[in-house]
This record gives sequence, C-alpha cells and structure tokens, in this order.
Amino acid sequence: MARFYTGAGYYLNELTVPVRELMKQGYEITFANPKGNAPQVDVHSEVVDFFGGDAAKLEDYMLFRDGLAGLRDPKRIATSSHRAWINMTLFSSPAAMVR
Repeated sequence: MARFYTGAGYYLNELTVPVRELMKQGYEITFANPKGNAPQVDVHSEVVDFFGGDAAKLEDYMLFRDGLAGLRDPKRIATSSHRAWINMTLFSSPAAMVR
C-alpha cells in the first residue's frame, strides 16, 4: 500500500517572500484554486533555516502570512480557466491588473 505524506503544502518562504515583495511593488494578490479551499503550509518549512537562521524573521513572515485573508479564504476558479488566469496574474503589470 502506498504511503502519503500528509504534511505537504506550500513552503512558507517560497510563498511569503515573493508575495510581500510584489505587494510592496503595488500588486494586489488574489489567491485562488479550483476548489476555493485554503492551502496548507508544509510543516517542515516553518523553520529558521529557511529565513537565514533568523527567528525574528521567521516570526515576521508567519505573522505576514497569517494576515493574508485571501490565503485563508481563496477564490474559487473553474479548472478549465485556471492556467490562463494564473499566467495573466503573474505576468501583468500592476496597472494592467486594475479593472
């Protein structure tokens, strides 16, 4: 029988570091997935090693993550359109994303 690692999810630093920088640059971040369910963090990514050994920096990014309401309650998108939507979001300028 196959075993599955249930602690898998996004890496804290891989999500929060670029999201924070994009927000500083004026981007509005919208989290979305086909089911609209909240993603889970990989439990092994909430360690100081991924933040240069700096415990205060880890805590700062955990608090930043906890403040991202859209991450706790992401939008739901149709599965057939998610690739185009993600590409548009990642490669558009802040001005192009304002509707």
